[in-house]
Amino acid sequence: MPVNIDGSNYTNPYGAASGAGKTNAQGNVIDAVFADSSDQNVSVDDFLQLMIAQLKNQDFMNPVDDTQYITQLAQFTTMQQMQEMAYNSKTTFLTSLVGKTVVAAKIAVGGSVKRTEGVVDKISFVNNEFKFSVGDQTFDLSQIMEVKPEPKRVTE
Repeated sequence: MPVNIDGSNYTNPYGAASGAGKTNAQGNVIDAVFADSSDQNVSVDDFLQLMIAQLKNQDFMNPVDDTQYITQLAQFTTMQQMQEMAYNSKTTFLTSLVGKTVVAAKIAVGGSVKRTEGVVDKISFVNNEFKFSVGDQTFDLSQIMEVKPEPKRVTE
């Protein structure tokens, strides 16, 4: 059990953060630290607020080097661009699946795997997640097991 420096029992101010990564009775992963997925994203505004707070509270006898801030901002911008590239890459990949035959699978409550094979009818972006439909079933990107090649056409 975690304890404070004075030996008293540690009380987590953020609730059950020590339970991060545990699963509930349904087998879903619980992210107790960030219950709201929007809290996981750091924006440029958040970065600038932290930088301003750091500037306001710095030791004026030993100030922070300005190049550190510029370097951090450049790294932050690079990270945002990489996230945007990943999003565009997923979009391109999913768009390329429309009309192709795929094998997708869902794991049922009992642990059995339910495979579905068919042509991708449509793609969608629901609750910040990419989805694709095969017939009347909707799947996540992570549920793709196989993308089948186009059938070879016989020419006479």
